[in-house]
Amino acid sequence: MIETLKLDGQKEYEVSFWLTSEEDISEIGNILASANTTIISKTPLASIKLAYPIKKHNSAFFGSCIFIGLPENLKQIDKALASSHKVLRNLIITPPPKVNAREPRSSPEVASRENVIPESPLRSVVDTSVLSNEGLEKKLEEILK
Repeated sequence: MIETLKLDGQKEYEVSFWLTSEEDISEIGNILASANTTIISKTPLASIKLAYPIKKHNSAFFGSCIFIGLPENLKQIDKALASSHKVLRNLIITPPPKVNAREPRSSPEVASRENVIPESPLRSVVDTSVLSNEGLEKKLEEILK
C-alpha cells in the first residue's frame, strides 16, 4: 500500500518529536503538509518526564509520524521543526527496511558445522585419573622443573 502512495523520488521517513503540550500535534501536521508530504501513520502522544530541563520544560509529550516526501524537503522540515517554540526536540530518520518473515537460508555445510560440538583442547590435556598426595607432589615437581 505504501508503495502505491510514493511518487517519483519520494521516500519514506519517520519524524520523532517532543512537544510542549498535547495540542501542539497540529503544528507537526502543518509543517509536514507545507512540505508536500503524505502522513502514513501517527503514534499517540505519550507524556514523559525529561531527564534534564529543555527550554525550561521538565516534561514533554513524545510522538512520531511516518510520512512520504521528497529528500529535498527534509532540510525545510527540519528547520521548521527546530524554529518552532512548540517543538522541544526532533529527529528525522529513514525507517529500517522491512525484513520478510521467512526462515534464513543455510547451506548444508553451515548446518553440519552448527550441530558438531568441537572437542575442547583442555579435555585432551587434563588427566582425569585420581592421584594420591605423593603422586600430586611428583607431578608438581615435574611441572616446576
